[in-house]
Amino acid sequence: MLLLLLSRQEILECFVVPSAIMAKPLPVITYGKGLFYKYKNPKYTTLIKIRSMTSLPNQSRLLMLQEASLEELNRFFKPLSFQERIQAFYRLYSVEEVLMSSSFGASSVFLIHWVKQFAPDQELVFINTGYHFNETLKYKDQLLEQYGIKLQELSPDPEQHQNTKRQRLWEDNANLCCQINKLAPLEPIKVLYKAWISGLMGWQSPHRAQMNIFEKQENLLKFHPLIDIEEGDYLYYRSYFNLPEHPLSAYGYASIGCLNCTVQGKGRAGRWQNEQKIECGLHKRL
Repeated sequence: MLLLLLSRQEILECFVVPSAIMAKPLPVITYGKGLFYKYKNPKYTTLIKIRSMTSLPNQSRLLMLQEASLEELNRFFKPLSFQERIQAFYRLYSVEEVLMSSSFGASSVFLIHWVKQFAPDQELVFINTGYHFNETLKYKDQLLEQYGIKLQELSPDPEQHQNTKRQRLWEDNANLCCQINKLAPLEPIKVLYKAWISGLMGWQSPHRAQMNIFEKQENLLKFHPLIDIEEGDYLYYRSYFNLPEHPLSAYGYASIGCLNCTVQGKGRAGRWQNEQKIECGLHKRL
């Protein structure tokens, strides 16, 4: 990760010791009488002590988070607003290091809008499963034009995709259908990124409500800046900024995926009806 510096007023003391005499390596961040950051080279270790997080006048200013653990990242980002989290995240990672996928569903525009404020050059990845509603594809084009988004479009293997059509695989094995048409196309490009930003919100489902701001998914750091936003706040911001709605939202579609597995319904109730399935697999292993 890149390093973020605090102001001089927030540093209590700074000292350098030979690395050889460090009996035990310090964690990046410790809590108690202050926060410590270590910068270590082969010969010397620099220790910087700063004021406690609760005493900082602006909690959006970040301590250097090099090599921070998931626990430390979650603890550090928890008090921040979702806007501050996104801004801080893009100080840690460049847009080239971040994977941002979008289904252009009912709530997709929310994260797109806010990422555009802090990382306008962030590319979007869209997985064209071959089963999207026509309204979704038109909505995608609308948002691309409105926000000036660069898009990378992925597609499933043509032969395997046709097999899912011939077999109507979504009726008997929805998990395998998702694996072929949605998960497999994304797999080869994951290795190109260090982190994955996602617009999941806890109020959308009990499964998502259990997620943290940062999680590890395979070799990627998964970032959920909106995970603890209240539904009322989400709706308020959508209205205040007049964010464009998916055309199907007006017809009772609260969650919109592939046309064969999506019906009208509140929350995610309209997805994979009559099946023990709550996610396509991008955010939950099938």
